[in-house]
Amino acid sequence: MGACGGEARRTSDASPPATTTDTPPTSSAPACPPPGSPPSLDCPAELLLDVDPRVAETTVSGSVRVEPVQEPEFPYPVVFPPDTPFPDQNPDPATWDRSDVPAGACVFRLWGVNAACYPSGGVFFTESCAAVSAGGPLIAPGSYYDGNECGPAPGCPSAEPYIVSPGYWWYFGDSGVAESGEMFTDLVICAPECANSFAMGGCLRLYTTSSR
Repeated sequence: MGACGGEARRTSDASPPATTTDTPPTSSAPACPPPGSPPSLDCPAELLLDVDPRVAETTVSGSVRVEPVQEPEFPYPVVFPPDTPFPDQNPDPATWDRSDVPAGACVFRLWGVNAACYPSGGVFFTESCAAVSAGGPLIAPGSYYDGNECGPAPGCPSAEPYIVSPGYWWYFGDSGVAESGEMFTDLVICAPECANSFAMGGCLRLYTTSSR
């Protein structure tokens, strides 16, 4: 399932300048929904979800259950090996891992979330939701949707956790309805971003277009 839209970095960004060279593949998908066009669904106007790669069990964040699907064990801090060739910042999109659970990525299943409710995506802050709600400096590393890309889930260009690796982004992956009738949406954080910006967890803020 694809997702559209997104929001550019709202404040400062801890991501290195090298990540700005990541170039999403060209898509022939339809344009994103017009801004301010609310989905014709029964959707919570806003959700704040705590997501923490250090927590191995399913947690409850508001009305949503957050289930870890894949949580690679990264060293922290991650150090790029010396005398190693600098990685290609624009690998051929045909080589990206577009599986439901890309190698090296942190993947969480958000039970009770319908991605169609949030065509404008959201913002993923590098703090707990309690800290975000309390105010103060906010850092929101980029998502795949910051370039207003739409269409199929993009995948991850690299499984390496280094901050200089391509694919410093998160996106919505698989989405649907389980046999139990419960909706779900997968959150995929590619290895470079998960191992660095979100190593200590983060707060995902989802909002409908009408609640921005």
